[in-house]
Amino acid sequence: MGFFIVLFAVFVFIAYKSTWELTPEEAGFDEAALEAEQKEPFNFGKWLKGVADIFIGYFSTLRNKTFRKHIIIYLLGQSFLDIFGQVWLFFVLYNLNKPVAFGSALLGMALIGEPLKPVFGWIFAKLGPRKMFSLNFAGAIIGLLGLWGLWQTAAQNNTAVRNVMLYVVVVWWLIFRAMTWFIPWNVFPLIPDVDMIMAGENRGGLYIGFQQFARKITAGLSAMAWGWYLGANGFVEEAFKAGKPQPDQAVNAIGNVLVWWIIAGLAIAWIVSFTMKLDKKTDAVLLKEIDRLKAGGKKADVEPETKKIVEQLTGIKYEK
Repeated sequence: MGFFIVLFAVFVFIAYKSTWELTPEEAGFDEAALEAEQKEPFNFGKWLKGVADIFIGYFSTLRNKTFRKHIIIYLLGQSFLDIFGQVWLFFVLYNLNKPVAFGSALLGMALIGEPLKPVFGWIFAKLGPRKMFSLNFAGAIIGLLGLWGLWQTAAQNNTAVRNVMLYVVVVWWLIFRAMTWFIPWNVFPLIPDVDMIMAGENRGGLYIGFQQFARKITAGLSAMAWGWYLGANGFVEEAFKAGKPQPDQAVNAIGNVLVWWIIAGLAIAWIVSFTMKLDKKTDAVLLKEIDRLKAGGKKADVEPETKKIVEQLTGIKYEK
């Protein structure tokens, strides 16, 4: 255990030294002002105004066209992956006719995604977000269709070929599931650059705050949705606890949630990703224009191609 603690600390230190970009002042934190504020007595009115300002700031991020697309893709992907994890053991037990322990072992192979992170990074750099999203969602949907096929052939439950296919399909799915988590978090660092040219300040903390706030809400709503759906289709929780079979309607509902619900969610995210214009190339154009404006350049002198890219990414007229 001590070895892994030291190893973790080493990698955190490397990440800290190689990715820290802004001073507290550049990031919008005045340390002296924060310390002075902590010494002041509690003021409920001021606190309430602070809470209101946070929520106003949260929803102001939605003016950013690129962030609107990003948040839709992110929330759909993460929420439907939540559903997969929550329904998986039901699917293994009732649709694949396998023991729960077997399903847990299959899901344990999710670790395969970790050593592939450098490969994902290389693909991201080569293809850019839009093309990698297409690769990701296509691969994930193929994996889910593979699970549907295994469900439909569950009568051949004990054949060696089918068991091998089950491992192959699950590993395939888990690779693309890991990619579904990976891509949005590598797109996100580019989002504040779009906001910088809109707001004139770094508001990365506001964006991550709203993203996580929305994530918590959709995680709860998605769990409520599939729970209600299964209940409405005759799923009996006591039967699961007692190891008894479920009605056929409930079994079909489990399969629908794990396969078709998730395919629908990923397909919508895929469609939205077709319109993503943000990548390293367009981000470089943004940064160059931000530097020009900071150096005293006038908006009237903007190059036509730069203006076009800025408007595509922000969703508002360049002059505004």
